[in-house]
Amino acid sequence: MPTSTQPNGSPSDQPKKTRLEREIEEILTRAEKENPLPPPTPIRPRRKAPGDYMRQFQAPAIGPSLRRWLDTAPMLVAFAAALLGVLIRDFSPFLATIAATGAVVALFWPVVTHYRTPRTGPKMWRGRELDMSPDPPQSVTKFQDWLRKKGILK
Repeated sequence: MPTSTQPNGSPSDQPKKTRLEREIEEILTRAEKENPLPPPTPIRPRRKAPGDYMRQFQAPAIGPSLRRWLDTAPMLVAFAAALLGVLIRDFSPFLATIAATGAVVALFWPVVTHYRTPRTGPKMWRGRELDMSPDPPQSVTKFQDWLRKKGILK
């Protein structure tokens, strides 16, 4: 009985493969022949554009961080702006007025954002609209029923 040999012709020292292992190898080699892997692409560092060097020296944007502070602690921002206005009122009355205006805006910011957010539609569950309003007290429903019996309420 012939022994199995390695590709170089020497007998294999490994135990014989089971039928399941041979089938798996056959399926893998067939899949590899049908859909070979693409050749690996070399990874090169991105070349910096001339403008990239100037971007690292720009000042950070103040808008998003100020908005985050206004959303979380509007009283603190108003106090800080008022304190800044008091400190610079002798140096620059115009900047002190701007700081005072900022303090007033910070006080009313939660109210503005509350009314600025869009209203959500009705609550839906499994394609049906849910009525999330609380039920009126029983006395109110009895009174409405009495009005309906009299024909006053439809």
